[in-house]
Amino acid sequence: MSENVGTAAFVNDKMCGELNSIETISLLTTRNNIDRFLISIPDPYDDEKYIDIYISPEKSPDIKVNTSNYSPYIKAKFTFTGRIYSMTSDSKYLSPEVLDNISEYCNKYLENIFSEFFYKTSKELKSDICGIGKYALSNFATTQEFNDYNWEKNYQNAFFKVEVNTSVKSGMLITET
Repeated sequence: MSENVGTAAFVNDKMCGELNSIETISLLTTRNNIDRFLISIPDPYDDEKYIDIYISPEKSPDIKVNTSNYSPYIKAKFTFTGRIYSMTSDSKYLSPEVLDNISEYCNKYLENIFSEFFYKTSKELKSDICGIGKYALSNFATTQEFNDYNWEKNYQNAFFKVEVNTSVKSGMLITET
């Protein structure tokens, strides 16, 4: 078990920026290099509280890249299962309807996290540190065509659409308040 506090991002052996812990999780998830992680999302039923959810990827991310112009359009789809890490003994978080609502809230939360991360890599870091270019390769007949497209330069013009599908279940770990 490890705890992330951030990551340094490099391009051609030169540091181009830093990632915070949630951005590091985004990077590892996009690279399909993480087994599970813990996030705290705002409680949709109580603005003063957060819900800790233990998230596990269900499968590899589904990433599609359209390179029909010089602004790549990248669609990334992530599928997760989640378990509520802890809840109070009077918790309403055991009903299927509430868990469905929490799942939807978690989807929107993670979609925002991943979108912000991708735009940071594209606009601020100006680097495909996730390796998304490998998904664009199939759009080109030859390596030379890919090189002529100038992926690293055009990645800076990319647009992203992120879809997250999370199924949150009760964690069944009850704590007293």
